[in-house]
Amino acid sequence: MKMLASLALAGSLGACASAGPSKPPWSLDDPSRGKDREADVGRHPAELAAFAGVKAGDTVVDLIPGSGYFTRIFSLIVGPTGHVYAVTPDEYAKEATVTGPLLAAIAKDPHFANVSLITEPAAAFAIPTKADVVWTSQNYHDYPDKFMGPTDPSVLNAAVFAALKPGGVFVVVDHVAEAGSGLRDTETLHRIDPEIVKTQVRRGLQARRRERRATRRLRFAQGDRVRRQRARAHRPVRVPFPQAVAVCRRQLDGTSLSRRTKPPWRRDLLARGRRVGHVRDDDPRSCSARSRRERVLQSTICRLEAAIRRWHAGCS
Repeated sequence: MKMLASLALAGSLGACASAGPSKPPWSLDDPSRGKDREADVGRHPAELAAFAGVKAGDTVVDLIPGSGYFTRIFSLIVGPTGHVYAVTPDEYAKEATVTGPLLAAIAKDPHFANVSLITEPAAAFAIPTKADVVWTSQNYHDYPDKFMGPTDPSVLNAAVFAALKPGGVFVVVDHVAEAGSGLRDTETLHRIDPEIVKTQVRRGLQARRRERRATRRLRFAQGDRVRRQRARAHRPVRVPFPQAVAVCRRQLDGTSLSRRTKPPWRRDLLARGRRVGHVRDDDPRSCSARSRRERVLQSTICRLEAAIRRWHAGCS
């Protein structure tokens, strides 16, 4: 599974804006966006949506959507063939009580019928299906804060990568803190050091890879156990060919065996040589009968010896 972890920083959008992206098939002037259009100048939605590669038919997760600014935009981009999951952690919903009714209004709006709301614990991120893009804007820095548990971002990132499709993208847009500050300013200035975000995302990706390797090993071990059981159940009975040849030769030589000492496979083998029936020595048919019996036994010996040679050739 090839996955891409991307970090889009709110303080470095000039490069994206200067690239001059082509006009998107959806319009930022859609009247269903309401007052959100007033924030477009500072939030660069067209550039960021192009950066994330969101397209029609995609499944997008808007993690901590706030008032639903990007939720509405993603809903317009993916269209009726796509879907948008607006995921809000329980801990965040308790603090941001204002945004709850706003998101509920989006889900009830027929214009955004492809939007589903999910509320779940911050440390237990999950969605009903695999996603093409997992997106979080200006809220990633909240996860290590006290009101969020705190939640280990590496645990969140591992869960995010588990929810992505092969080739899926995890995009983090956040306010930039001073270089080397780490998590120092997350609760006071609501900013985060880009390097710590990259480190945490890499750890999450590595944790996901370890989990996948462990799952593959477990599945291989279980499958190997099942294959061994099936092989034992369908293993053919091993016929002792050398002993069978010896029995046939003894019959040709006239040496008899006690019926009590004959295993079933030997009795079946000897029966093949008696298909012509037993006749008395004074019967005129006795000579030809014995001759036919000898031919059957000799043919059986030849086939058994050929089987032995094939078996030795296969083992070498």
